[in-house]
Amino acid sequence: MRNFALELAATTLPDAPPSENIPAQIEMILKAVRLHLGMDVAFISEVSGGKRLFRHVDGDGLVPIRVGESDPLYNGYCGYVLDGSLPKLIPDTAKVALAMQIPATSQLPVGAHLSVPIRLSNGLVYGTFCCFSYMRDPSLNERDLSVMEAFAAIAAQLLESDLVAEQQRQKKIVSIETMIDQDQLSIVYQPIYRLKDISLAGFECLARFSALPSRPPNEWFSDAAEVGLGTRLEFAAIQTALTALSYLPTDMYLGVNASPANIASPGMAQLLVDFPVERIIVEITEHDLISDYSSLARLIHDASWVCLPLIGGQVAS
Repeated sequence: MRNFALELAATTLPDAPPSENIPAQIEMILKAVRLHLGMDVAFISEVSGGKRLFRHVDGDGLVPIRVGESDPLYNGYCGYVLDGSLPKLIPDTAKVALAMQIPATSQLPVGAHLSVPIRLSNGLVYGTFCCFSYMRDPSLNERDLSVMEAFAAIAAQLLESDLVAEQQRQKKIVSIETMIDQDQLSIVYQPIYRLKDISLAGFECLARFSALPSRPPNEWFSDAAEVGLGTRLEFAAIQTALTALSYLPTDMYLGVNASPANIASPGMAQLLVDFPVERIIVEITEHDLISDYSSLARLIHDASWVCLPLIGGQVAS
């Protein structure tokens, strides 16, 4: 019999995708193993605090469990497999007394079951990799269990990569929020002169960060955008920059940067409500790709805070 699970792994797993594609790769493993074993449902659960959380689920038709659901650990087989009370391989649950006492056996129902622990590189148990069918399957054997264990090891590597990526994401979030909350964002004001008479027209506002380790501003903004804090950091920089308006002569302006996503947003209008917008030039940051200039132009034209856009000191038509 062809081993479709191993064939699929051999052709797709060596070239591991970026971390953001890890869930898709895990789901591919679930489907491959489930189809190879002829089971109805395959899932990966994370075990924590006496509960199991279904992280990945694969099955045909109406699957009785869903991603994101959780239940007490011993409502199903996971807890008993992890503590050794149940065997990892059960071809016929009717022949295992403890299995028949578990609520899930009759509720799902479960006729045959395979479950193996998912262990991380530090030895800790992440959870379980499980497959079950609604009917008993006497053909299941130790070789099938070996397939489960092999793919559980692969899943563990992927899950660990995902955990590391999430830890790094949370670290960035804490770093950015702490930097903002502790006022470690400052502004450098670069003078802008009129060429016709070399008189001072205004200042371009450039963000600087004193938080350690020292990094260029573009890295702070890039990290903030990556973890969903781009708007907060951008608005914090603009808010800080515009406080200088009250100290400048009324014929001088300040230039600030905003991303295309924020420049015409309600948040921008709210941010500028207490400032003289006729003395503010908002420049679209060059770091973001603009795919539709016409749509962006319409959004800017309709923005409530926009007065007379200036380009090179001249009123734009």
